[in-house]
Amino acid sequence: MSNQTVTDSNSSILNAKPLETLKEVEEWFKKVDNNNTGFLTLKSLQEALYWSQNKNFSKKACKLMMSLFDGDRNETINLDEFKRLCSYVNRWLHVFMMYDLNNSGTIDAKEFSYALIQMGYKLSNQFVELVMKVFGENSNEMTLDEFIMACVEIQKYTEAFRVRDLECIGTISLEYEDFLKIFLNGYV
Repeated sequence: MSNQTVTDSNSSILNAKPLETLKEVEEWFKKVDNNNTGFLTLKSLQEALYWSQNKNFSKKACKLMMSLFDGDRNETINLDEFKRLCSYVNRWLHVFMMYDLNNSGTIDAKEFSYALIQMGYKLSNQFVELVMKVFGENSNEMTLDEFIMACVEIQKYTEAFRVRDLECIGTISLEYEDFLKIFLNGYV
């Protein structure tokens, strides 16, 4: 697999590249595991993701990814968890690059809408604009980490919806407390 480079005049993704080998992932892990504990904290995870993608990932994005891969919930990532996390980021990078139609290194609302349609979501332009405002630091475009956060949240809430849409008609009826549980479980 060859390295792919996406350049953006605003430096949102510089030299974004797919992971080459597990050895490379292990090197990034060791490079930021300064105390040789075998674990990465949130801060060192941010640094490791920078090494892997030559791009800063927001603290919020790293916290979300840590919550997805921190199996023992100790607020750290071990090497195996980091390998899985890197593979996950790599898959999202491929999706991101596929829908970054103008190769700007960011996803605009039109590109994001197209990506959502291809992923099977039928959402209004108003909803897409809302997602852009909520997840994009610049409401006109999203960086890779913002794109990952938005997609993960949409997937998570879609799954919670589908569990309750027993007839698969796109409509559910919720008690207020059930709604709050769905929302608050997004922050656990």
